[in-house]
Amino acid sequence: MSLLLCHECYSWVEPSDGRCPDCWQPVDTSVPDPPLRALKTVIGELICPLGEIKVRRKMLPDRGMLYATTQGLYFLPHRLVRVMQLVETEDARTSFFWFLAAIAWTPLMFLLPLLKSVQAKPAQVDVFQPQFLTPAESHLLPEFLMQNPGVFFVPRESVRTIRRRRNTWTISRWRGSPLKLKPQDPANASGAGFHERMSDFLTREQSHGRLICGNL
Repeated sequence: MSLLLCHECYSWVEPSDGRCPDCWQPVDTSVPDPPLRALKTVIGELICPLGEIKVRRKMLPDRGMLYATTQGLYFLPHRLVRVMQLVETEDARTSFFWFLAAIAWTPLMFLLPLLKSVQAKPAQVDVFQPQFLTPAESHLLPEFLMQNPGVFFVPRESVRTIRRRRNTWTISRWRGSPLKLKPQDPANASGAGFHERMSDFLTREQSHGRLICGNL
């Protein structure tokens, strides 16, 4: 899959007939990508993290941190790392012993799932970790956008409405398909915190007349 950065909606996309499949603007391989200095102006300064979210996407990372910037919303996917954790495994020898015993005494077969020996052993597993940034690291935002196709940015000027229905926030854009996102863990405190921070962000934007059509 060949991905290009759309200079209109600032997402990495696979062009369809020379156009971005999201906003339908031309994507020309002969046009160089914006320099980091220009992208820094487009993205603005990082204000704060809004929380960990899941966003509906095809073929690209769907979990990450959503950040508020002075110019819009910035999505940074979680980082895949290998860590050492205790993993439950069955003791093969003990399990085989109980299997043989169950063959000799049929009623034991029904108790076999309860008699399996489970042990916890250290093993390397892949986990997704959020990437936390501070306002002092705003200069990294353009670099991440150019280095990681999973990153996308939603400029304030491209937003038509933002609405919440239960746990899902829908960002409708003037050009492009709607973005649907929700907190990664909607049932716990972090999910409630995301809704609160998102609402506060939109309230501030509306009070300053910067997001005229946003809806809570």
